[in-house]
Amino acid sequence: MTYVLIILGAALAAAAAALGLRLLRDRLRAQAERRASGIVSDAESRAQTRLKEAELEAEELRATAEGRFESQTRKKREELQRAEARLREQELNVARKLQLLGQKQQEIDERVAQLKEREERAAALEKEAQALVLERRQRLERIAGTSARDAHRELIREIEGEARQEAASLVAQEGLSRAVS
Repeated sequence: MTYVLIILGAALAAAAAALGLRLLRDRLRAQAERRASGIVSDAESRAQTRLKEAELEAEELRATAEGRFESQTRKKREELQRAEARLREQELNVARKLQLLGQKQQEIDERVAQLKEREERAAALEKEAQALVLERRQRLERIAGTSARDAHRELIREIEGEARQEAASLVAQEGLSRAVS
């Protein structure tokens, strides 16, 4: 019986040891699972933190890039507006110069027309004067056959007429010279 008790004691000791080992294993497994769960939780927390940091960095980069883009766009727009303003000013200057040239051309055309008209009048007056001179010569030739007193009167009239003609011619020439200058 002592052997049985020893065997039974050994079996009980073995069963108690097996149960103790199982409990120890379960406790170690629970600790390992808690640690693993803590590590996973910590890793997830760090990953979330890093993700938020990356999102913030990306947002900052996007905002910086957007700011640069807006600044460059604004500068380009301002440059275009200045160029358009210069172009409008140049167009106005060209339009003013064209208008001034048109006015000057019109004035020149008017002066040329006035000069032609005066030249034509002067030529007509000259023809008229030549015709009068010819007519006077013819009269003088007729008068030569009249009395001295009549001839003298006719001669005075002729001279007065010629003087008027010359005065008119001089006035016309004076008008031409003034128009040219």
